[in-house]
Amino acid sequence: MLTNGDNTKKIWGTESGAPTGTASQATSEAGQAQSISEYYSGWNTTYAAFTGPLLVYKHRDDGTNPADLEQNFGLLHNDFSPKPAYATFMQLMSAGSLPRPANPSGGSWSGWGPLGGVVGSGTGVASWAVNRLDVFAGSSDGTLQHTCWVATFWCSWENLGGTLVGDPAAASWAANRIDVFGAGVDGGLRHRWWDGVQWAGWEDLGGQLSSGPAVASWAANRLDVFARAPDGQLQHKWWTGTAWSGWENLGGVLVGNPAAVSWGPNRIDVFARGTDNQLYHQWWDGTHWSGWEPLGGVLAFGPAVASWAADRLDVFVSGTDSQLWHKWWDGTGWRGYEPLGGVLTSAPGAVSWAPNQIDVFVRGTDNQLWQKYWG
Repeated sequence: MLTNGDNTKKIWGTESGAPTGTASQATSEAGQAQSISEYYSGWNTTYAAFTGPLLVYKHRDDGTNPADLEQNFGLLHNDFSPKPAYATFMQLMSAGSLPRPANPSGGSWSGWGPLGGVVGSGTGVASWAVNRLDVFAGSSDGTLQHTCWVATFWCSWENLGGTLVGDPAAASWAANRIDVFGAGVDGGLRHRWWDGVQWAGWEDLGGQLSSGPAVASWAANRLDVFARAPDGQLQHKWWTGTAWSGWENLGGVLVGNPAAVSWGPNRIDVFARGTDNQLYHQWWDGTHWSGWEPLGGVLAFGPAVASWAADRLDVFVSGTDSQLWHKWWDGTGWRGYEPLGGVLTSAPGAVSWAPNQIDVFVRGTDNQLWQKYWG
């Protein structure tokens, strides 16, 4: 087109869609909804310089045979009942906004934005794709709540049940995979996961926790879970890909929830608040655990941590002034603390979905979920 002088013309996407059903090439209804979101996101960001309208195929299923691929492209079933993709499509059309662009070369902090909900705890946050966020928080009755950011809009809150104490934790080790953990009322570790199609039931992993957990993943099908033991020490349990380990004691005397992240294969960094209210740091280098390193500060709650590149760590804490503070490792040394404002009533949660992108979530004085991001 450029060669022939058609550089001002736009390419129309005249047929985009994903069939549901039981045929070998079909996807799940949740997968169809995700595809619709990704089509819209890519069309309006990566390819926006030369794209025109994008047409979705199609409005309604042609038939009721789930094994026939051609009958199941609809956003609605044949009886006009909506599939999840229909809600996604309508939200995209009503949002009228484009996905938040990644800014790998630099950025700035946003202001604080309210996201609604009635939050009864701090948050656990995971990201399994660019411009995708999954946020978890306890409700006043102890059940787990979940909301998600899908490129341009926030999902409605869903209730995932359970009876949890303290803050949840979440991680993703693959596209469309989420593992979420919490402490049960009996002190045992609870686990539930999204496999790309549906949520599994709650799994009881035992132990005796005196805080909410933290979780990190440094490889596909690998999970490392951390929590405070009744004697205040840090304990560690991991999923190898085939089985859960027992609990390992990593020492220290902690107050509140730990935080954990991985910035590379076989690397884990764990942070916690000590009895002197300082921030402490311990790491696994692939061979052994370091000792505890004090990093100063005066914390009111447990910390949060995210990593957007190898050898990069961003730690967030609530100070005694109730505002958010930020400390970071840039590969050569620790920087900060930097004040980021807000009035927090919980430990923060943090995650990165792309280089130089960080999202931080907290509970405000109004018990809503609030968000601030760098990008």
